[in-house]
Amino acid sequence: MSDISHTPDVIDPHGVLDTDSRKMVERLVRDPFLDPAFTVPQMREAFEAFYSAMYAGRARTADSRDVIIEGRHGPVPLRIYHPRGEAVGPLPVFVFIHGGGSIMGSLESYDAVCQELCSGSGCVVVSVDYRLAPEHPYAQAVDDCYDAAVWVHTNARALGGDPDRLAVGGESGGGGLAASLAQMARDEGGPPIRFQLLIYPFVGSRAPSGSMAEFGKGYVFDAEDLEMFIDLNFPDREHLKDWRVSPIWAENLENLPPTFMLTASADILRDDAEDYARRLAEAGVQVELSRYDGTIHGFVVMAGEIEAGRRALAECGRRLRDALAGQA
Repeated sequence: MSDISHTPDVIDPHGVLDTDSRKMVERLVRDPFLDPAFTVPQMREAFEAFYSAMYAGRARTADSRDVIIEGRHGPVPLRIYHPRGEAVGPLPVFVFIHGGGSIMGSLESYDAVCQELCSGSGCVVVSVDYRLAPEHPYAQAVDDCYDAAVWVHTNARALGGDPDRLAVGGESGGGGLAASLAQMARDEGGPPIRFQLLIYPFVGSRAPSGSMAEFGKGYVFDAEDLEMFIDLNFPDREHLKDWRVSPIWAENLENLPPTFMLTASADILRDDAEDYARRLAEAGVQVELSRYDGTIHGFVVMAGEIEAGRRALAECGRRLRDALAGQA
């Protein structure tokens, strides 16, 4: 991996970023969590410190508690959020899968995002702390997420939720895991998923994309960073054509849940994600796509300092609320 992505003179070479997003890129050039000199543990530590600092002192907007369930590969920690000031229930339930390239991210680093999704949607939100690469090989992460969704559906009423109003979703790599989970649930007779929320997901790629070429350097999450994540997750590149890793490679996309997808304009993953949205629509799936202009990959988790991220989180909450409100 080259260090070109962290060189100040290539920040926003196309001049397309809004003020908040450019400031974020400048900040992450000065103090990166993706650095070619870091080991994986050092990247994780920097990632956690970055988001802890961003949301330090923030008042909580949802109540939460932690549980550990047993999955096929061992224990899977979950954090369960309940909205404040809502009816006792049963409430819709949303299983959220964090991002971080499947090598970083945790219940803690995504805690503020999950609180906002909970309070904005009126859902019980369940965040999944799945196994990370490179310690845990392909495809344990998606197995953990699927096992979590099955547990949540089975125990929904005990959580104050409605098992018939279950949604799944995630951010970045977590969005790709959510898309794979939805396919698994359809094919394996798993929990009935009513809606999926995919936030600039990694879904794999079927062909070279324009956004990968255009935004491959100078926008924090660079093409070479993606290559590093792929190397750590999938030493055998043939796994990238497995739909459990790259849901865009699935032969059958019919009968999947209605989908809301959110993308960022200056993101290397943009075109592949939007290609997946088009393929879903062509397969007869109800799809709505919302692209946020002038911002970068990760902007939703950076909502503490990027105004577009705050708008996007609010939109995600509304979409969840509206999609699940009439299905009681």
